[in-house]
This record gives sequence, structure tokens and C-alpha cells, in this order.
Amino acid sequence: MDIFDRNGNFIVTVPASAELSDIIKHNGVYWSICSINASKDIANAERLDGFTENLEEIDEKANYDCYGESDLVCPVCGYVEDDSPHESGTTYCANCGAELEVEVEYRVSYYPKLKQMPNILEV
Repeated sequence: MDIFDRNGNFIVTVPASAELSDIIKHNGVYWSICSINASKDIANAERLDGFTENLEEIDEKANYDCYGESDLVCPVCGYVEDDSPHESGTTYCANCGAELEVEVEYRVSYYPKLKQMPNILEV
């Protein structure tokens, strides 16, 4: 199957068994297959500029760059999830397909305003 970028530029030929969200590494650059036209044996791919296979880098990103953010940031490719999960558990990066264990933390803030004073009995 021939792989093309979003501008129609040829990247590389891969086995026909390639699937959506498979990662292609070609000449040191990572690509994610985002659409396949099986009848024409072609596919489109997005370049993954922030992608890394280095587990130490992934751990560092998870602990510092992606930790405690208001949106889910993939520690593998750096993708910011538009529809972040609202519950802790397992999810998958919509960009690179990495399986992620996510812990969701809720913060509650209170802003009290006096509505009515309590009844005061002066004796």
C-alpha cells in the first residue's frame, strides 16, 4: 500500500496489512495512518513530530509535561485530546493509538456569599 501525506506527497510503500492508526517509521520520521482507500491500495498519513519510542522520554513527559494538565496530553506523541475523558481508566490516544492509563482529578472550589444573616436573639 502506498502512503501519502496530506498534500499528496508520496512517503513510502508499506505492507497491505497496515491498519488505521498504525505508526510508520520512515527515515527517522513517524507517521500515523489516518485513512485508507483499500480499493486503490493507498492511504493518507499524518506526521507525528512529537512522537518518541524512548521510554525514559515518555516517562519524563508523563511526569512533567503532561501531568496535571486541564486536557489529556499524550506522553508518546504530544497530542492534546479535544474530548478528554472525565473518568479515570484506560483510553487510547486519538492521534498515535497509544494505550494510556488516565487518572482524572476533580477540584472543587467554594465561593460563599451571604444570602441572609442568622436570627440573633439579644438577651
